Amino acid sequence: SQVVASDGTIKSFGFVNTPVTTKTPISVYIATSIVNTDVINVPVITDLGTNSVCGLQFEVVYDATKLQLQEVMSNTSASWINFVTDKDGVVRFGGIDKTLKEPLTGKGAPYTLKFKTLVPGVDINTQLSVTDNMDASDNKGNQLGINLTTSNIRLIGINNFK
Repeated sequence: SQVVASDGTIKSFGFVNTPVTTKTPISVYIATSIVNTDVINVPVITDLGTNSVCGLQFEVVYDATKLQLQEVMSNTSASWINFVTDKDGVVRFGGIDKTLKEPLTGKGAPYTLKFKTLVPGVDINTQLSVTDNMDASDNKGNQLGINLTTSNIRLIGINNFK
């Protein structure tokens, strides 16, 4: 969305990550999964380095003819307000520390996507794609860069290896 400021310039309020260059970027990793059941847990693994993160947002696209999102599980403190929207194979999720006093630090998996396969899990062959609609910020609202290890995550059933 865009707004015209009082000086006549157009201000954009999109979700493109424009980090503060003096901050070290965080790292995000989502692994390829070998699937042998009909329920697939896909953790979003973060390595925040020396950063304290009080806000995170991600967007993942998936094939809704092969997968059904059951839940986005969060591993954040009670002070975090987490959100999930899921529509037509696009899930947006994340959260913000409403107190700004219980940031995420170090390495962890603040979110895990839980999918159910709509075809037998052992036969699944699909992928998840992480879009650039993601954001991370510290307790002062400064955006932090995000180094995404991979943007396409394969989900491969064990029958595809035979």
